[in-house]
Amino acid sequence: MKNSHVKWTGLAERLTIQEAARLVAKETGKSFDYTISFLMDCADQGYFTADVVAHSDYANVSHISRVDSSKSTVSTAELIEWLDGEIEEAHQRAREALASKESRKWGYPVKPDDVRVHLIPWSEQFDDLSLDDTISMTTRNWIEYLTQEIAERQGWAGAEREAKCAVVRAEYLNLFVALANTLPLVQELTRAPWKGAKLLPDWLTNLHLVKGELREWAKIHAPEIAKSRLFAEPNATNPHTPPTDVAAEAALMPAWQMGEAATDDIGDVWQTMARRIADECFDRDTANDCRDSLKGYAARVMEEMQKRRIHGPRGRIDNANTIQREALQGDKWWAQKSK
Repeated sequence: MKNSHVKWTGLAERLTIQEAARLVAKETGKSFDYTISFLMDCADQGYFTADVVAHSDYANVSHISRVDSSKSTVSTAELIEWLDGEIEEAHQRAREALASKESRKWGYPVKPDDVRVHLIPWSEQFDDLSLDDTISMTTRNWIEYLTQEIAERQGWAGAEREAKCAVVRAEYLNLFVALANTLPLVQELTRAPWKGAKLLPDWLTNLHLVKGELREWAKIHAPEIAKSRLFAEPNATNPHTPPTDVAAEAALMPAWQMGEAATDDIGDVWQTMARRIADECFDRDTANDCRDSLKGYAARVMEEMQKRRIHGPRGRIDNANTIQREALQGDKWWAQKSK
């Protein structure tokens, strides 16, 4: 048994079938009527080391079963072992279904064993993660937690949550892929730093990032996520309290998500990356004592973004005017550059 899903605490060594049915119904979500009927049949067949007590008037009254569910008992240990197996099988079916969905969402195969079935509320998971600086996960999983953190803070639910999370997830994916060569990636088991000359195609799901190292990386390369509650400093006064001021909130999410809370210098992830590429082009031109037009920089940035596979919320950006308008013109970038 890989996991123990049912807690033994407070349970007697043997349970009446009624008590057992309540436990099974609670753990599986199945109806009490269904579970008690099932367990009575099992007891009648001798499963779970059942000690069957028949109804005293069974011979004279038309009972559905001879088993008296209030007096017949089963072994708690055997019941829990069976119940854990049932829950694990249900989890595996859920993982397989989610893996298929995740594969379509991410565009590459996701193994069922890599999918986590979320039975614990996201907010509780965030609190647990914020207290452990040594935890490591794949890049794909970090992206998912960052995405869900924003969704929880914004209060998205249902179809709105699914639609907006898809956009946020894509932006985070673009960010991590674009900066992949700077990430402090480690091997899953040994936690030895990855030293390959070239990243493997499946690095998003095979190589890990340790939380403490990822936080330090984010401070330098991705300040827009460095203040996430997931990356709180371990010695902070209240490490899992999310920031409340507008600037800190802005650092955690793109401007399109914040509405009135947005500030002028905070943009979407792809816009931030576009400006960084524009800075690279501008600095090269400065070193060569030349200068391009705003339109020229937009075209060069678009070409470089496509090479680095940096996309917008709706996919590949193939219009330089979009980059010029959304990321570079005026105070966004161009006005700050010497001509």
